[in-house]
Amino acid sequence: MTRGEVIKQLAGFSGPLGPLESLEERIRRRDKWLAVTDSDIAGLLLEVLMHPPDVAELLPATRDDFELEISEVLTLLGQRDPSSFLERVGPLLVNDRARPTLIEVIGALRRQEGIYWLRTLLNSAELTEDEHIRLACALGEIKGLEARMLLERIRLSISSEMKSVRREIDIALQRT
Repeated sequence: MTRGEVIKQLAGFSGPLGPLESLEERIRRRDKWLAVTDSDIAGLLLEVLMHPPDVAELLPATRDDFELEISEVLTLLGQRDPSSFLERVGPLLVNDRARPTLIEVIGALRRQEGIYWLRTLLNSAELTEDEHIRLACALGEIKGLEARMLLERIRLSISSEMKSVRREIDIALQRT
């Protein structure tokens, strides 16, 4: 499968529903597509994530819908072998374009091993407000004592103007 074919498939899964298509049917089609794709589909998806297509290639989908679809598909792929998947995607958190989606994917896997990679963000990256929000959500999904400690650390490190981040941290702390 080529990059163009992957983009076309994902855009089709993330665009508006047709008049005779249900969301459940679309999800079944996506899951069937994933089941028959070759083993390196994750590599292609990660490449698309790091080097996003032009908006015109996504039509009729929006960029946000397309990114949500990549996040969901990567999460599904990661659930097959979470430890190996985390080892593969964790180092890619250095990529500014991929980072927001990968934070979500790591959180959605709900694996304690994901905390290692999320912690590296606090030690090395200048995170945007959106990335802080996603990080708080991801830690809330993973749960546990270590996630709780990182959420407290984030709270202490952000400026008081980041009210939406503080709100997400509070929500995440309620889950952990």
